[in-house]
Amino acid sequence: MQFKEALKFAIEKEIEAQQLYKRCKEIASNNNVKKMFQELVDQERGHEEMLKALNLEKVKEAPTKEIEDLKIGDFLEEKPFDQNISYQDALVIAIKREEKSRELYNILSEKSTNPDVKKLFTTLAKEEAKHKHKLEVEYDENVLSEN
Repeated sequence: MQFKEALKFAIEKEIEAQQLYKRCKEIASNNNVKKMFQELVDQERGHEEMLKALNLEKVKEAPTKEIEDLKIGDFLEEKPFDQNISYQDALVIAIKREEKSRELYNILSEKSTNPDVKKLFTTLAKEEAKHKHKLEVEYDENVLSEN
């Protein structure tokens, strides 16, 4: 896979995530859930724009700092989405989605033979890990602490 192909793929994944979170926001009846999904839409749109403006030199210069995995999502069971979804269950859906995206980018990075594409996917995996971490902190502070 060439760098431009990998970039196009990543942009498509960001657009897919936006569409998923938009649908969840539209269906949800809880205002806190709607707000959370809108924030996720905005974040994914920001990533799409970042990727569209990205060039090979920026990827080569990207930091490679590891993101702490709280592993809260490892112990959560995802429930089907419906319009009356609770804030807790919406967070679980988002955590699981970010984890799947991180795993996908890590696999693509490992399988890539092009060092620039490998770096792009590693960088994207870390971005998804940041999202997951943020959502897990939210879950820890606003769900686990209440139970």
